[in-house]
Amino acid sequence: MAKTVRQYDNERIASLEAENVVLRSERDELSAKVDALTAKIVELTKQAFGRRSERAKMAQDVNAEPIGALEESSDPEPDEVPRRKRGQQLGHRGHGRRSYDHLPRVQQIHEPDSKLLVCGSCGAPYAPFGEERCEEIDVEVIVRVIDHIRPTYRRGCNCKATKGVVAGAPPAKVVPKGRLSAGFLAHIVVAKFLLGLPINRVCAALAMQGANFAPSTLVGALRSLGPLLAPL
Repeated sequence: MAKTVRQYDNERIASLEAENVVLRSERDELSAKVDALTAKIVELTKQAFGRRSERAKMAQDVNAEPIGALEESSDPEPDEVPRRKRGQQLGHRGHGRRSYDHLPRVQQIHEPDSKLLVCGSCGAPYAPFGEERCEEIDVEVIVRVIDHIRPTYRRGCNCKATKGVVAGAPPAKVVPKGRLSAGFLAHIVVAKFLLGLPINRVCAALAMQGANFAPSTLVGALRSLGPLLAPL
């Protein structure tokens, strides 16, 4: 028996209702995923940036309750745990001074003025009487030019079996015909790739030592080291 128009409409309505139920289920599932991802982003943001800045804290204090209300509620609640302060904690045993005995030492003797080593009454000289010591940690950064001098020697006889002129072997260089030593190149590599300093700041630091380098010069030196650093 042929279906009537009402039956077709009822079947269409039932199909749409079933499809609507499926779409609502998918919507709820997607909404739950969005909430989980949002919570994850908030957690990662807290881990990456830590506490809020002082400016945000000041803005919060400005919009906070009046001073009178703050004074009334200044006592922390029993359930609140005080936040641990940064740095050395009060009453905590310190680590003491670190030992720098592994560093090279240079002695500087500070003699008193010669006028003070004579008695002011009789003129008798003072006699040595022990010494006083103290130490300080110093750092010295020097940019220098090394002149490699290779003396040459000529033959002092008429023999033809030996070389006419003998000279010392030239120093080994990382970059052929380059003006930068291996130590200087190592300094640039450490500053750039280990400490993360831009080349402009490396040039500024060298300029403070009296050595003005163009950034392109150091960039070219790093490019020449590419094949040597590739295995690393």
